[in-house]
Amino acid sequence: MKIFISSAWIRDDVHRLETILNKIDGIEVNSIGNGKFSSELYDFAMLNDLKISSIHASAGPHKIQDTAYYLPNIASTDRELREYDIKQLILTAEWASKIGVDRIVFHAGHISDELLKRMYIDYKEQFINNQDAKELLNLKQSIVNKREKLITPFIDSITEVIDRVCSSFTDIGFYMETRVNYYEIPTLEEAKKIILNLNHKNLGYWNDIGHSYIQNELELTDFNKWKTELNSYCGGLHIHDIDSHLKDHYPPGLGKAPLLNMLKGFPQDIPWVLEINSRHTSKEIIYGINYYKKLMNSLFAL
Repeated sequence: MKIFISSAWIRDDVHRLETILNKIDGIEVNSIGNGKFSSELYDFAMLNDLKISSIHASAGPHKIQDTAYYLPNIASTDRELREYDIKQLILTAEWASKIGVDRIVFHAGHISDELLKRMYIDYKEQFINNQDAKELLNLKQSIVNKREKLITPFIDSITEVIDRVCSSFTDIGFYMETRVNYYEIPTLEEAKKIILNLNHKNLGYWNDIGHSYIQNELELTDFNKWKTELNSYCGGLHIHDIDSHLKDHYPPGLGKAPLLNMLKGFPQDIPWVLEINSRHTSKEIIYGINYYKKLMNSLFAL
């Protein structure tokens, strides 16, 4: 299996890839960096014979932001806000088509409700700190109930957007990424509903296994159900390790997540992309890649 790494690790320094060039086969173009950087990254990949597995959210010559822009308003009920993000996704798709990349990973938005967000953050903190089980259960149920009351207009908004882009770019696969926060979209059931109702051949989901693991550990979504119920719609993986405090995007082997068991059962004919935070050194990245290769050898030997 080919080794892909997200350009999130290099941030806006293409030459950082030179330190691991002999360890990777390709990259995913992350949203960090402006349009000039996207073009520079593409040129670097072509010069060094690196395959581009996918593009994450908004990237390409059109992008004006230096920081990551993950389409935060794409599910907004405010049409003006939503249209700006739709335009960014369309421009990204046009660039993808031009350079021959057939997969776009995108964030499907979030529920714009500060109380829900605060409730979730409070629940996560209490969970990590081993608070009273009954109190946690009550808080969890309150969060789930509140989310259910709020979600419908946001699902309607993102469904409309997805239908539009999938119909316009039939040569490109669009994949909703599994999210790390419960106020973000989609949950497993929402992903199933959107994918099955729209029934576009170029629509699926992208499993960020670290995000899915965190939601599983918080007892909000069953990790394995992504495999048992939506595996045929999985367009790729983001892979990273997690520490005991549920902080993510570590190189494999530098956290506590059971990565081998997590990876079992996912399709092997899709891109598996290492998505590591830029705080990690080249030495840590190389360690993580070597650890990941050993995982792959063990996994494929099963």
